[in-house]
Amino acid sequence: MRWRLLLKGKDKKLVAAGTGPIVSDGAKGAPARRGKAGSDVVTKDGRTELVVRPDRKFLDDAGTTYPVRVAAAVTLPLSADVDVSTLDSDVSPAYPDNQYMLAGTMAGGTKARVHLRFDTAGLQGSTVTDATLSLNTIDSHNCGAALARGIQVARLTAGWDPDNPYWANKPAFTTEDASTSFKGVNSDCAVYPDSMDWNVTGIAQDWAAFRSGGYWARNCPRPSPAPCDPALTRRGHTVAPDSSQDLPAENQWDLLAEYGHGLENAFHALWVEASDPEEVAALFGVDPESRVERGLDTLGTSVYRGYPEVGIWIGPHAPGWTHLFAFNLYSHPLGLPNLGKRRVFEIDYTGEVGPGLSPLHLYYDGELLGDVTPPQEPGEPVDLPEYQPLTEGLELGGHDTYDEDVHSYFCMMGRVTSRFTDREWWRGTRTFYRIPGSVQ
Repeated sequence: MRWRLLLKGKDKKLVAAGTGPIVSDGAKGAPARRGKAGSDVVTKDGRTELVVRPDRKFLDDAGTTYPVRVAAAVTLPLSADVDVSTLDSDVSPAYPDNQYMLAGTMAGGTKARVHLRFDTAGLQGSTVTDATLSLNTIDSHNCGAALARGIQVARLTAGWDPDNPYWANKPAFTTEDASTSFKGVNSDCAVYPDSMDWNVTGIAQDWAAFRSGGYWARNCPRPSPAPCDPALTRRGHTVAPDSSQDLPAENQWDLLAEYGHGLENAFHALWVEASDPEEVAALFGVDPESRVERGLDTLGTSVYRGYPEVGIWIGPHAPGWTHLFAFNLYSHPLGLPNLGKRRVFEIDYTGEVGPGLSPLHLYYDGELLGDVTPPQEPGEPVDLPEYQPLTEGLELGGHDTYDEDVHSYFCMMGRVTSRFTDREWWRGTRTFYRIPGSVQ
């Protein structure tokens, strides 16, 4: 009997669907041996867990090579798909409900591309070891396993509106980890219809690492219609994020004003997805000899000398997260450094006398992915849609001051990191470092 694993969130919405667990050994140079596994859904201490039990005989067998891997194929839900051609314009956009999709250059010169959006929320924070995009293909110019011209799949890095796509408003994309299939399928093939597959492990790993997720662009120099039921399959373990819409016990701006000692006038804050503040500090090129432990109450009177000195006040924020306040960072020739393959959230507030409050930016591997600023009104789309659920109740439309906006920004970061600031947080001692090369 075959069964499926359905992973659902608190709202009963499907997060991912998977097959039963697969057990395989670590044999190299030969096909891996496979075993069976049983499973049970159990509730313990208020938590519901899936318990997987590999076959003991398989584990004890002398022919089994360790390590042994237990995995399941998980299929991410598809939330939107559409093909866009050179015939589509802002006054006559693409039709999103076609029975099949076209990509490539048609005989008459018309070109088409395909956008696919997957719900990647259940993928974030997971370990991805293998991912495949599979499309059921019904027609192409020729039949063959390795044609001269292929279809490329790439990750979009900007949002797109499935209800208003047209040729000229092509969203930005990256060819990093792009994959090309050179297979062709038509009615002359021995197997028809048949699937075209792409290795998209790198792209799925980007999604798991919270890079712009759920967007696909498919371009090729020849047509390849496909029905609208693609499947993105990932092998590994899925950890669904906590999508609770919690609010802090105290107003975040009020805490900033009470304990910030001048930061209410202007501040530059970063939340870095890293457990080791010292590792993060080193990426800023700090002077190790300048290290001083201080609280905000004495930082400005005993250590930090003010402009033009460049420095950071850095420390742990929550499990897996580091927080820092940066001083005059953009006065430094290098500005914000590349902090590696991790999420970096930035709030830059210059007060009433400056440009004000910037969007809540998100960086990854030195690249600005976009912003996660809460919308003006409930239901309005945000720049990075995967963060939309975290913005509920934090809308900016009814605010009259920057104070309220900063509160919403900090609440957003509290939801992302699972920790809001509190009095203990603001009263804490952290490390201050100077960064050489300050503007003099």
